[in-house]
Amino acid sequence: MAVDLTTDRRLHHARRAHLTPIPHKWPEDAVPFNINGYWYPAAYTTAGGSGRARTVHFYTAEDFMGRTWCHFREPPPDIRRLDEQGRRRPVI
Repeated sequence: MAVDLTTDRRLHHARRAHLTPIPHKWPEDAVPFNINGYWYPAAYTTAGGSGRARTVHFYTAEDFMGRTWCHFREPPPDIRRLDEQGRRRPVI
């Protein structure tokens, strides 16, 4: 996400030369998770409709959680870890 540091508003257009990256630190419980070549700081999973499908919930640079549906031939270890984190989350 690109933000104007003087107004805190998101930028829709910017020249590369005018951008300064600011390091972002992922939350402690984030699990690096690759979806279609992009790395996400995943927080937990919820049921996705079958034993091999999950909805992966991930942190964003803004104040909301993103999510995407994924299907696996066999859920890998990082998904099993996210499953455990999802079971420990309080129900709101």
